[in-house]
Amino acid sequence: ANLALPKLDNAMPNVSFTLNAETLETAALNKTYPVPTDAVADKIHFLVNNLSTSNLNQKAEHIKGKVTSEYFPWFSNYMIVKRVAQEPNFHQLYLSLLEKLNSKDLNATLIRTTIDYVKILIKSERIKT
Repeated sequence: ANLALPKLDNAMPNVSFTLNAETLETAALNKTYPVPTDAVADKIHFLVNNLSTSNLNQKAEHIKGKVTSEYFPWFSNYMIVKRVAQEPNFHQLYLSLLEKLNSKDLNATLIRTTIDYVKILIKSERIKT
């Protein structure tokens, strides 16, 4: 299976959409996985919140030092629910971060997490066709 992250085509029109954050956040409450200490989680939140193209390498190194493999499910959940689903303008930046983190295991966890949340959204009463 190819576990590479997708490339965003910058020539592609930016399609803005809003996912139902409440549905994802409610579903996230039912997930169980190891969680870092509050101090480590706060540091990771701070690093991602202050991420930019100009500090990407530095922030990625700091995040890599904090997000060990046991926290991949937690970090994946955080990135998908709190960042990717709610901040479409930063998708390219987040993909660049994940490329810098350079972890096949993290990528696999992110893909599984994404698929889990897509299934939740598809089954949601709030999604109408």
